[in-house]
Amino acid sequence: REAPQMNLGEVHLRADGAGDAKLEVGRFSIALPDGYAEACRARPSGTVILGVRPEDLHERLLNPAWQPIEGEVVALEALGGETILVLKIPGVSSKEIAARLGRDYRAAVGSTQSLYLDATEIRLFDPETPNALPRKG
Repeated sequence: REAPQMNLGEVHLRADGAGDAKLEVGRFSIALPDGYAEACRARPSGTVILGVRPEDLHERLLNPAWQPIEGEVVALEALGGETILVLKIPGVSSKEIAARLGRDYRAAVGSTQSLYLDATEIRLFDPETPNALPRKG
């Protein structure tokens, strides 16, 4: 089986015009990394495509800056050296995300699990074009 691709989904960008912005992903808010401040001033609010690599979701909070996301376990696949977890995020219609976790990770299908997102690694894309939003750093 091939590794899961980047998780992509439409989310709402809520910016204050001064560079402070959050992404609304269902009932969760994700603070944007500083590198996106300029792009957010140019695009005050609206829909963007959020890209999260499966390896940037973690089962344990190892960095206090990581942000929690919670969802319902849809599938779990043990692949020997790693486990692929698929979650449905509440409030995001029919959107599932895949995470690459440690080989010993276990969770029951249907249970609610929390993961931690390293938001410094997210990517944002313009929903009208295939272009990535500019990011400094």
